[in-house]
Amino acid sequence: MVDIGMSQTFDPIQYVIDQLILLRKERGLSQNDLNTEIGVADRLVSKWECGERRPRFQNLLTWAAALGIDALTIPTTQDQVDETKPKVRCHTH
Repeated sequence: MVDIGMSQTFDPIQYVIDQLILLRKERGLSQNDLNTEIGVADRLVSKWECGERRPRFQNLLTWAAALGIDALTIPTTQDQVDETKPKVRCHTH
């Protein structure tokens, strides 16, 4: 995490996860669909999305690839991110 002042902290991994959640929803995929698509244990995507577990780097790459993007193209520094970071709430599907 990177300290951005005034008790706010920018977490680049969480930002990538937030973007992947938004993309999953835009593509109309459920968490179970994504579990199957990327070949991970049942409910693991839910645990990643809710912050119960952190995905390994390879899992982030696989998750992004399943959504048709390269995870390495997602901004990961505060300078690259707009001030209005998307707010994603945990919902299981």
